[in-house]
Amino acid sequence: MNDYNKCFEICEQALNEVERFHYRNHIWITERKLYCSCFIDENYEDALDKYRKFIEKQQKCYMFHKLSNLYYSRSKIKEGLVYGCKALLLENDIPKVINLLEDLAYYWREYGNAENARKFFYACIKYRTERGWKFSQELRYEMQQYNFSLESGPNYNELITIAKQFVNNNSLIKVQKGIIIKLDKNRKFGFIKISNNATNNIYFNFKNVLDKKILYKNSKVVFEVIVNNRI
Repeated sequence: MNDYNKCFEICEQALNEVERFHYRNHIWITERKLYCSCFIDENYEDALDKYRKFIEKQQKCYMFHKLSNLYYSRSKIKEGLVYGCKALLLENDIPKVINLLEDLAYYWREYGNAENARKFFYACIKYRTERGWKFSQELRYEMQQYNFSLESGPNYNELITIAKQFVNNNSLIKVQKGIIIKLDKNRKFGFIKISNNATNNIYFNFKNVLDKKILYKNSKVVFEVIVNNRI
């Protein structure tokens, strides 16, 4: 059983009393505090909004996954899908997204898209089988219902495309993938070549980069373009 009140108090105490944190522990503790507040704050919507704003600054897969689950638990299926899809776009390490794929499969079903649900269930079950991971009773039931043969590998690129399109169709913030092709470290700017072979490259300033470790030539990146709603 999760004691969210106790966890919240410990996080708050740490943030108030520890002068200097190792690495980025202050971020993880702040995230946990805001997450707990979604369960104990009387104004749930306000707590959720604060958590969402914090996560959108951090751009971490597991944080978006947790946000997605929070929306889904409140029957906000579309929002759960948007943030679940954002989570998928932020992580390329398949073992880290297998549980996310399962959640998204349920979300797609609830949203009314049975075909996407099937694709995401297949990927989750196939990846679990390949790694010898255990199956929950619920997932075993899904496997029996679909009667998957598991002979071919999942089309992971298709899942990414589905996620990207859904986010872009339901947000003023458009998600793109690309490769850094030019950096000027003295003037602190660079250019990204978009993966879809667009003719124009995307300019960016270092101050807008959340993870400075990606700042090297030929680095593959995920980035967001805020679209003017007047266009």
